[in-house]
Amino acid sequence: YSGYYALNVTDTLNPQYLWRIGGGTLLNSSTQAPYIGDPWGKMIPGKVFINGQERWVGFVGAGYNATDCAGGGSCDSRGKGFFIVDLKDGVVLKSFTLADDAMMKFSFPATAAIVDWDNDGFIDTAYMGDLGGNLWRFKLCTKADGSSCSESSWQATLLYDSSSGVIRPIYTMPAAAVDGAGNSWIYWGTGDKSDPTAPNAQEKLYALKDNNRTRRSRRIWRRCLLYHVFTSGEQTLRTDGCCVPLWDTVHLWSRRISRGEKHGHRTGDRVVPRRIDRTGCLYLGYLCNHKQRRRRACTV
Repeated sequence: YSGYYALNVTDTLNPQYLWRIGGGTLLNSSTQAPYIGDPWGKMIPGKVFINGQERWVGFVGAGYNATDCAGGGSCDSRGKGFFIVDLKDGVVLKSFTLADDAMMKFSFPATAAIVDWDNDGFIDTAYMGDLGGNLWRFKLCTKADGSSCSESSWQATLLYDSSSGVIRPIYTMPAAAVDGAGNSWIYWGTGDKSDPTAPNAQEKLYALKDNNRTRRSRRIWRRCLLYHVFTSGEQTLRTDGCCVPLWDTVHLWSRRISRGEKHGHRTGDRVVPRRIDRTGCLYLGYLCNHKQRRRRACTV
């Protein structure tokens, strides 16, 4: 059974059932219910701005399903979506699913990162990865948008497209931070929770600068990996010559996760917990595959 429950725990000795989402409950039977998978991720609460009023909502991915819809034709639609729910009654205010966007071919078992980029007191952006290694951005209303902005104005963008090359899944929550120059960065890593000891996986840690959030286009980056971190001041990015950014406001870098050597190609180590960025430092935890019988520390 797949579903999410809400309880009122104001009185911790006498919790009250409020609502649940799942099956045919509080979901449209044709446009929403078919996209609910196994509830692996957490529902993250946040305050949003709708028609000039504040509303408390929950952000949640559609959940886990092992199959994808990348091959075209009929497929298992479970897990292919993202939902924003009114926490008062469980009503889905907005859903983004495979039915709305043909690029949502993979499940969303992770947990969303929510951000108030302009510090107006309202969540204006959510980020979430999928099992296809893609990163999605969900843009909401800001206070500056005024009372005419509603849930119908909310939009989903495929922020990072991982459709080419070796696809590795994203199961964890991204992290968001602003650097000393005022740039907005999103950090995330890959790693397979369903098979955490696979010996041949090559996982990566990514960082993407998302300064231009006013554009409405779907893709702001085509497949490109920058294997070296930026230099002092974040002005120079070294690449492997794969491509250039579509817009000069967007930059991406990634590092392989390896063991025992600075730029090694040993496989089997993966990001498992979420990343946290504070005071200019990036902290992450990940699982070292000791089946390779090398007991040295993992490195990035």
